Amino acid sequence: MESPNGTIRNILDGTVFREPIVMKNVPRLVTNWTAPIIVGRHAFGDQYRATDTVIKGKGKLTMTFTSGRWW
Repeated sequence: MESPNGTIRNILDGTVFREPIVMKNVPRLVTNWTAPIIVGRHAFGDQYRATDTVIKGKGKLTMTFTSGRWW
């Protein structure tokens, strides 16, 4: 079963939002600012979209990425 956080993250296409961290002993740089500032970060490629693979037997496993760029 997938976690509720993973479900919400998938709906938001990988975006994660956190609650603001406010410290009373750290002065604000813009003292008259009253509107909230919302910051989201992209969390694509997290554990909820991971895939497990079991490889049985001996052998050599390779992963190759070839760029489409010519330079």
